Amino acid sequence: MEDATDLTYLPLAGLRGGLFPGEWEPLTEEQRAPASLCLKGAQLSYVHLEGACLYAAHLERAHLVEAHLEKADLGYAHLAGADLKWGYLAEADLEGAHLEETRLSGASLTSVDLTHTTLANATGVGPSLVDIKWGDINLAVVDWGHVKRLGDEYVATQKRYLQDDSCPEWDDRTGRAILHQVGDLKDKDTQLKDYKAAVRANRQLAVVLRDQGINEEADYFAYRAQLLQRMVFWREHEFGRWLFSLLLALLSGYGYRIWRILAAYAVVISLFALVYFIFGRYYPPHLPLHQGFLARTPLRKQRKIGFLGVGLLVGPAAFTPTGSNLFLFGSLLVFIGSASYAFGSLFALRMLSGLPLMQPAIGQTAMGAVITEEGNRNSIP
Repeated sequence: MEDATDLTYLPLAGLRGGLFPGEWEPLTEEQRAPASLCLKGAQLSYVHLEGACLYAAHLERAHLVEAHLEKADLGYAHLAGADLKWGYLAEADLEGAHLEETRLSGASLTSVDLTHTTLANATGVGPSLVDIKWGDINLAVVDWGHVKRLGDEYVATQKRYLQDDSCPEWDDRTGRAILHQVGDLKDKDTQLKDYKAAVRANRQLAVVLRDQGINEEADYFAYRAQLLQRMVFWREHEFGRWLFSLLLALLSGYGYRIWRILAAYAVVISLFALVYFIFGRYYPPHLPLHQGFLARTPLRKQRKIGFLGVGLLVGPAAFTPTGSNLFLFGSLLVFIGSASYAFGSLFALRMLSGLPLMQPAIGQTAMGAVITEEGNRNSIP
């Protein structure tokens, strides 16, 4: 049976829709095919299948909204694209099941076995997981490395509906259900709602993974949440927050790509050093080529620049994503400090004069510059 079967609300608890694992293993592929239940695209919403045997069943794109599948055997079942929103799957066996692009939003997964499940399709799209009730489920048995983005994010990035809504929206103004067909254009409010759901899904998954000690994967989904949150800012016309979020992404990847701030630091310093060198070739004091990057001329014979750090002392803990909220500003402080350091070296000779020599304050962000004159012998021992 395919695509037209309607079993909505039927009491099918204990249904045997396939072979048990012990009966399945000795059979060949030719023998297994007719023994598997095939309900692709079937309407199974609100059905009662508690304790049912659906081992290796084909339920692709099936509608199982609020279906009762407690203690059901769904081992190696094909659930790609199935809609299990708000489903009840407590203590169900999903070992080896295929969950590519499965909609599990709001489902109850307490004590579900997810061993060897396949979560991502060939393009890395996983299931939709927003507002899931995880309970005491063990997520360490799942290979999250193949999931590049959750189904929630994939749905949010699409401008059209991907499949029929088995649970249509309710229009409060007209008191009627809003039915959407595949290919219908989404309105702006729906797109914004989808993006917010995607942000929430990634953050919720990151929290659950981190609670179970799966920190690397948790960091990845937390990073995805930040990228999606920036899209929410744009769609809500909060351009100031969007710009600040973009700056954090470019400089440090929201604390999860910390190498970016080192690259930005090097680029800013190198750029201003090059500009300072070029200015030094044409404006006094002239900077010879061999002194461009190795300032070895004695202090008494050359006008020198020193920098006084008067900014915030930024410790290593400030750059750990989970250590403190200060990490959000740490990368900006280093960037601003490096820029001001280089900017000061370019213009301080022409702005200040006659001040004592002061050396850089190590560990602080450079926020100012002072200069000594060639003839100021009192400041040099």
